[in-house]
Order: sequence, then C-alpha cells, then structure tokens
Amino acid sequence: LAIIVEVAALLLSGYGAVSKGVSYMPEMDSTQISISLEMPDGAKLEDTVAMSESIIEKVGAMKEVETVGAMLSSGTAAMFGMSTDASTTRVSMYAILHEDKERTSQEIAAEINDMYADADCTVTASGSDMDMSALGGSGVTLNITGNDIEKLQELASKAAEKLSQVEGISEVDDGMDNPSPELKITVNKEKAMLNGLTVAQIYAEIAQNISSASTATSITSDGKDFDIIVEDGADDEITRDSIRNYEFTVTDRSADSGMALGGEAKEPEKKKIKLSEMAEIEDTFTLSAISRENHKRYISVSGTIAEGYNVGLVSNDAEKAFSDFDVPDGYEIKFAGENETIMDAMKQLGLMLALAILLIYLIMVAQFQSLKSPFIVMFTMPLAFTGGFIALILTDKELS
Repeated sequence: LAIIVEVAALLLSGYGAVSKGVSYMPEMDSTQISISLEMPDGAKLEDTVAMSESIIEKVGAMKEVETVGAMLSSGTAAMFGMSTDASTTRVSMYAILHEDKERTSQEIAAEINDMYADADCTVTASGSDMDMSALGGSGVTLNITGNDIEKLQELASKAAEKLSQVEGISEVDDGMDNPSPELKITVNKEKAMLNGLTVAQIYAEIAQNISSASTATSITSDGKDFDIIVEDGADDEITRDSIRNYEFTVTDRSADSGMALGGEAKEPEKKKIKLSEMAEIEDTFTLSAISRENHKRYISVSGTIAEGYNVGLVSNDAEKAFSDFDVPDGYEIKFAGENETIMDAMKQLGLMLALAILLIYLIMVAQFQSLKSPFIVMFTMPLAFTGGFIALILTDKELS
C-alpha cells in the first residue's frame, strides 16, 4: 500500500508540474536593466544622440532607477568596451536599480518597452543580468533545409504565416532580414541562338559593362571607409532601368548575304537587338546571407513567446500545427529553439541521474553487504521528486 501511494503521488505531482510547461532558464530578478536603441536607417548622429538623451531622462526619472549610462555602439560586447561597431544609429544603455525597489527588473523593463512601443525607433529593454536566450535559443524556431534559394524563401514565407497563427506567438521572423534587391535575367536560349548569341556571351557582355568601374583608393571620414570609384566617362552607365534596353550588336542573318554586283562578297549586315527581346527580366529579392548546415542550405523561421505563455506548451502547439504542412520532396522542416534545447538538457540530466543512482546503489551494496537491503533506502527517492513537484505547483512555478 505504501509503495502504491508513493508511486501514485509521484505520477500525479509530476503530471501537475509538467502540465504548467517547462522552460530552459527561469526569469531572474536583477539590479540592472539593459536597454538598446536602434534608429531608422539614414538617421543622423544628432538624432541618435537626442533620442538617447530623451530615453536617459525618462528612465532616470523612474523612482526605482539609480543611475543610467549609454554607449554609442551595440551588442553585449559594448558593455565591456570590446565592440568595434562604429554605427551612429545604435546605442547600448544600462540602468542601475535601487536594491530596495518594489518592482522586479522584468516589470520595470516591460514599462520601458510599453513607453516606446509607438516610437519611430526601436527601444528594447531587458530585465536580466544576461540574455538567457543566448544559451539555449529563444522562443520557437524551425529550420527549413533545401537547395533552391527561391523555394526556400517561398516555404519560409508560408511557414512564418502559419507560425503567426499559433496561440502564444507574438512576433515572427521569416529569416529574410534585410533582403538584397536582385535583377533576375533569364535568357531564352532559342531566341539568343537565332541572333547568333549564346547565354554565356550575353551574361559575359552584361557583366563586363556593369563592372567597368574600379576602386582607385579609399578615404576615411567619421570612422567610416568610403571607396573612390573611377569610371570611364565615355561609356553610358547601365542602370536597373536601362539594362532592359541594353542593345547587342549581332549579324542580321535574315539579310541577303549573296554576291554584290561585280562579283565581290557582300559584307554581312549588322543590327541592334535589345536584351528584353531575348530574355525575361524581373525585379526580385534574395537573401543577404546564405546559411548552411551539413552542406545544405537552410532558412530559420522563428517566433517569440508572448507574455504569460510557456515556451514548452507553445512549442507543442506549433509542432501540431505543422504536422500537416506541405513540404516538397528534397526539403525538410526541423524544429529547433528553446524547447529542443530543453529536451536535450532533460535527456542528459536523465542519463546523469540514472548513473548517479547506480553508483549510490553500488556504494550501499558494499556497505550493507547485501543486494536487497539498499532498496529500502532507494525507495525514498521518489518522495524527494514528489516534494519538489508539489512545491512547484504550490508556488505556481514552471519546471526549468
């Protein structure tokens, strides 16, 4: 009866604790808040400084804040003076809090985020001493692997839209930050051959003309390097608009190439043909960087967890939502992020726990000179887990 009650209590308390969800690292209160400011592209240094001074003034006026500092840089390295980022649009700040503060650092950081939610710039405040997401990945992340970049972008866009519909997901990133504009030229081989050209010849001539400019030297101003470009003024500059009307000089094979009067060979006639007549030209976007894992290209689609939701429960809902997601042959979707880190950590902890129990059992076998007597002591271990699970339930804390 005692063993049955013990096992039942363990199972019920374990289910109750796990049903609240799991997390990799719990939120911890801190005496410091990290604040990052990112101005829109093209913002001047004076605008960045004025905005940062405004934030310092407002944050410094909060009763829990003791000191506020700012550095014209970005990233964690800036906090230790190791950043080489000379950006004039990013500022890293910190706020030291009073030790006898009434609110937690997370609550104060949330108020700062709400304060600048509608601002033209991006202000992000964090209430922890360090970003725990750097240890295990933040939120829900899924990696889409495959070979064709355009197909990966299409799948990433669809996956991001589906992930945004999962309850508990706040912000979704489709993995295509700052895509680079691209002019895609698809040459019609048959039309090119009729004009005596090959695909390679067309690409080579275009490449030669658009890369005619060369860098002679560079100068440095305000911490930034600028290249000095030398161009041939005799050639017309090719732009995204004019490239469609770029003309190739080809031999007119439709003209009469027979003998001229007097028996002399007739010179073949030349004609101009536009690139748009032999190729399809369209404006597209491509990735600014290509990520690879095991020699396969992939795009990461991620979503942050909304306030009040648990990453483990939301990740389970996301995996269910993607169970019927249509993935073409040769492509694969694999979940990553914080939940997968939690599962890996639990697996490693389970193996270490089993090894520890075995070693303790062997030690007691040597002490008691018996294989059965140590079990009397070992059967008390489930009670320790039961007490821990019940404590989590009573204090409304998630397993981490």
